[in-house]
Amino acid sequence: PAFTDWDEQAATIIGGQAGIAYENARLIEELQQRSDQLHTSAVHTTFALEAARTGVWTWELPSGRWHGSESLRSLLELSPTDSIASLDRLLELVVREDRPRVEQSFRQSAADLSGLNVEFTMRRPDGSVRVVQANGRVSVDAQGHAARMHGVVTDVTDRRVLEAQLRQAQRIETVGLLAGGIAHDFNNMLTAILGYAR
Repeated sequence: PAFTDWDEQAATIIGGQAGIAYENARLIEELQQRSDQLHTSAVHTTFALEAARTGVWTWELPSGRWHGSESLRSLLELSPTDSIASLDRLLELVVREDRPRVEQSFRQSAADLSGLNVEFTMRRPDGSVRVVQANGRVSVDAQGHAARMHGVVTDVTDRRVLEAQLRQAQRIETVGLLAGGIAHDFNNMLTAILGYAR
């Protein structure tokens, strides 16, 4: 039997729908692949930040809201329910003697639209202390006003300990050289004195 006009229209509609379904399935698969790639990339980034003992943060300047990465929470050993939601909360973790200087550095950087670079000591919830370095820069809105500050906090405790040990070793080496020189001079004088004593 011959196809009627209705049969041809139905076949055209079904073919069109099948084409759309195929294209949708292809797009969904592509989106899933991209999502998987982004997830893998995010996992690698988080792992790299934790390995580098670095946390990422954003300070929304008009609202004062603070956003920190999981690697920042890990660095500070905060519990999953604890968060740094403001600069004031961050300052609570800074040792008391460093707080005024740290707050001044953050606020001055936001006011001047200048880069932030400040080193300070933080106290973790378990009482241990870590020396960290905060670096950041300010982004402006369309009117040129400070909108947010983005930055990183890096744990530099081990680096500072190694630097202190190196300085101590250099001091000991200097004292050793000085003592060796004094002993040599004393030995020469003693030889001369003994020579005259004979």
